[in-house]
Amino acid sequence: KTVKTKAIKLEVVQKWFRIKKTAFRERKQYKYFRCPGCRQQLRAPRGRGKILVTCQRCHKQFKQKT
Repeated sequence: KTVKTKAIKLEVVQKWFRIKKTAFRERKQYKYFRCPGCRQQLRAPRGRGKILVTCQRCHKQFKQKT
């Protein structure tokens, strides 16, 4: 494998861990979930009850409990 390929894979893994770390740190303020249409990770403030969420990526609307 080339050095460039290894560097790209390392960046992907680092990004995944950075997202998980942020989600864990903000777990009391925000609810993290995925869009059922495109699997984009989204977040919403906790304590709002059931809300209508619109995905910015695919524009699918769905209800989510926060």
